[in-house]
Amino acid sequence: MNQRLETSNVVENFANLDAQESGKQTEDIQKIQDSTNFEVQETQVSVEDREISTKEVWGKIAGETLLGIRQNGTKLTIQNLLNLSMTDFKEGKIEETGKLLRYYLNQIFEIEKLGIEITHRSSKEEIDKVREAIEKLANQEKLINKEASETTEKVWRDIASLTILGRYNNIQVTIQNLLKLGLHDFKHGKILETGILLREYLNKIFDMVGLKIKIKVKSPKEDIEKAKEAIKDLAT
Repeated sequence: MNQRLETSNVVENFANLDAQESGKQTEDIQKIQDSTNFEVQETQVSVEDREISTKEVWGKIAGETLLGIRQNGTKLTIQNLLNLSMTDFKEGKIEETGKLLRYYLNQIFEIEKLGIEITHRSSKEEIDKVREAIEKLANQEKLINKEASETTEKVWRDIASLTILGRYNNIQVTIQNLLKLGLHDFKHGKILETGILLREYLNKIFDMVGLKIKIKVKSPKEDIEKAKEAIKDLAT
């Protein structure tokens, strides 16, 4: 009887010990899972912190050399991209990195969530969309020619708050005033303090950021409206 009781106590003690060990193991596993989850979260945050921007991707290829089939040895600028052939958009490589141009452009389109991807089978319509996207990003100053990255602001500073000698009125150079400026003054207005035509400064800025906009004496209303839209985009 006592022996049975003793045996029973031993079994019970083992059961309790087993339960304690099991509970400890469960607790240890939970700690490991919690630690792992925290590390995963930290990694995700770290990846998000390192998320590359459009300007960073563009900075890797701006001013570099394109090895193309139609255009070989072309320096990468906004204007050269807009004039690039279909074939070179799809097959052209960056000489300095050995990677396809489309690899970088597709990265930019993905960052901007444009739903555009250049492949070796891309159609003319798709490449036209690529050009439109590049022009739009240039308008937003997300793509800037390497040599012009700091000079557009300088050109603007050269005329900001100066006086435009207009046909009927003299007006201060501000973004708001430029957007209201008449057709004639866009084409013929001069900066009082420098004696240089306003359009020369604006055309210089448009050229620096790779926009196909040039204000001339004979520019129609549509071209001046495009110039105003570009000024508005560059200011935002």
